[in-house]
Amino acid sequence: MFHHSLEHVPDQLQTLRRARELMAPGGWCIVRIPVASSYAFKHYGVHWVQLDAPRHYFVHTTDSMSRLAAAAGLKLDHVIHDSTALQFWGSEAYRRDVPLGEARRLFSRSEMGGFERRAQALNRRGEGDQACFYLRRA
Repeated sequence: MFHHSLEHVPDQLQTLRRARELMAPGGWCIVRIPVASSYAFKHYGVHWVQLDAPRHYFVHTTDSMSRLAAAAGLKLDHVIHDSTALQFWGSEAYRRDVPLGEARRLFSRSEMGGFERRAQALNRRGEGDQACFYLRRA
């Protein structure tokens, strides 16, 4: 399982190929990453909290993750979007030039609840800003 780590790897193709070699027949590889094919990226652009340059070498879309998996000999079986309110309050903080560690103070409890409800709605529509990709050996 790559839990918010693959985006920090410079040679993702080689890494996924190696993961495939280590997988048992019928095995799975789970990759959980931020995704640029999201409402938050489209809305916030360079202020999107999950962009996280320069620590993230790559930020994939669902399509680019599927292509990367295929090149590594893996098949994308399904995707579950699991983003949180962070995509809103973190991005709003960056837009205002407020460090992430100080960002929560900008918003009321009601606003934070609204952000969470919006995140869940985006997840249901497949537009959340992070996703879990279930890959299996092709």
